[in-house]
Amino acid sequence: MDAQAQSRSDAAAPALLAHDRTQWVDVARGLGIILVVWGHALRAHFDLTGVAWAAAQDRWIYSFHMPLFFLLAGLFLWRSIGKGKSQFLKGRWSGVIWPYLLWSFVCGLIELSLANYVTSPIGLREVLLLPFVPIEQFWFLYALLICQLICLALFPSKAWLWLFVIIGLGLLQIVASPWIGFRALIYLPFVAVGLTFTGALKRLAQAQPIAHFLFFLGAFSCLGAVLLTEAADSFPRLSLLLTGIFGSVSLMALSMLMAGQATLGSILGSLGRASLAIFVLHTLFSAGTRIAFKLVGVAPENAISFGSSVLAGLTVPWLIYLWARRRRLLSPLGFGSA
Repeated sequence: MDAQAQSRSDAAAPALLAHDRTQWVDVARGLGIILVVWGHALRAHFDLTGVAWAAAQDRWIYSFHMPLFFLLAGLFLWRSIGKGKSQFLKGRWSGVIWPYLLWSFVCGLIELSLANYVTSPIGLREVLLLPFVPIEQFWFLYALLICQLICLALFPSKAWLWLFVIIGLGLLQIVASPWIGFRALIYLPFVAVGLTFTGALKRLAQAQPIAHFLFFLGAFSCLGAVLLTEAADSFPRLSLLLTGIFGSVSLMALSMLMAGQATLGSILGSLGRASLAIFVLHTLFSAGTRIAFKLVGVAPENAISFGSSVLAGLTVPWLIYLWARRRRLLSPLGFGSA
C-alpha cells in the first residue's frame, strides 16, 4: 500500500466511529471523569496510608483512569490530522492550549491566595512557570498536546509511531526526569493503541451486549490479576501499560453496555461531553466544598464532606458547561467545542 492510500485508510478508520461517538465514547468519558473527580477527592479527604479502603480505591482508579483518556483521544486523532495538518494545529488552540493556559492560571492564582486551606499549596514561582511546567491535574493537557504533536509529525505512518513509542519506552528505562516530555512518553503508547485499534473497537461496539459483558469481565479480571501481583510494584512501567490497557478496555466495554440504557446512557454521555469543563473546574468546587465543611467543623474524613465534594466537583462544572453551551461560550471559556 502506497503512502497516499495508507493515509486515506488511516484517516477513514476513525471516521467509522463518528456515528458511535455520542454513545459509548461519551459514556466512557463520563465514567472516566467521575473516576478523576472521585480519585482527587479521595486523596484530599483521606490519609491513604491509614485508610485501607481508600488506598485500595486509589490504587484501582490511578491504575488506568488517565490512560483511558489518552486511549480515547487516539480514536479520532488520525481522522483529525487527515483533514489537514494546519487545520489540526489550529484546533489545538481551542481544544488544548487555551483551556490549559486559562484554567491553570486561574486555579494557580486561587490556590496561591488560599495557601492556608489547600492540601498542596503552590508558590508564585510555580504560577509564573505555568507555560513551561504544569501544575496539578493540568499536566494531562500538556502531555496530551505533546502526544498529539508527535502523532502529527509521524502521520500517516503507524509503523513510525510505534517505533517512536518503543524508543520512548526504552529511553524511560535509562533516564529519570520530571520533565513533562518524559511523562508524555509514558502515555503515548495508549494514544497509539487507540488509533491502531479504532476499527476493532468499532466492531466491538456493533456486537451484541453479551460480547460487551464478556469483554468487560475478561479485561476487568486481567486488571485485578495485575494489581494483585507483587510484580506490579517491582515493574511500575510495565504495570501501568498492562493496567492502563486492561482497565481502559473493561471500562470501554462497560460503556458500550451502558450506552444502550436510555436514562443512564444519557446522563453519562452528557457528563462525557462536559468532561473537559469538569476536568479544568472540578478541583475548585470539590476543594471549595471540603474547605467550607472544614470551616464549620466537619472533618474531611467525614462521609458527608467527601460525598458533597465529589458531587460539587461533578455537577457544578457540568451545569456551567450546559450554561456556556447554550450561550455559545464553550471555546472562549476553554471548554472545547460543542
